[in-house]
Amino acid sequence: MDNSNIVDQLYHNNQNGLKELYKIYYKPLLYFVMQYVKEKQTAEDIVAETFVKVWEYRHKFLAIEPLRSFLYVTSKNLTLNQLKKASFKYENIDVNSLENEILSDSNILDKIVKTELLKSIFEEVQKLPEKQQQIIRLTFIEEKSIEEICALLKMSESAVYTNRSRAIASLKKMIGKNPILEFLITL
Repeated sequence: MDNSNIVDQLYHNNQNGLKELYKIYYKPLLYFVMQYVKEKQTAEDIVAETFVKVWEYRHKFLAIEPLRSFLYVTSKNLTLNQLKKASFKYENIDVNSLENEILSDSNILDKIVKTELLKSIFEEVQKLPEKQQQIIRLTFIEEKSIEEICALLKMSESAVYTNRSRAIASLKKMIGKNPILEFLITL
């Protein structure tokens, strides 16, 4: 489903639009929120609440760009609210510092761009063969060592190195063919 269909379905009260939006933006928003809220469950709750807000305001969106902005701004605001609540529980949290960091336009823009870049790269990783996807995920997302990857996937070190090299070479080619990704990487 393309972006205009998602917006159209949301506008017409079709929950399939929300489901598609969720599939596309759940992981990027979770990553974005996790940069400020270090507890995964709290971040997941914030992202879930963000999608509830999208459904509440679904009739206001006529294009994907305002909707994407709404997702990030809403998740940012919900994160700030959560951090303010947390400051009452934990006196050692400097909410003012975190709030300044989140509200800093250049900082928030950098994090949004980084999140969108990672979302695009993740989409390209999904096009790789299964073993290469696993090795990329274990290497760069889970930060496993070669030895740990070998044990998990029951592969030799040379096979892991070979698959990782092929995956990286394929990703470089894919990124080179995508001018938007190439541009984002240079930022």
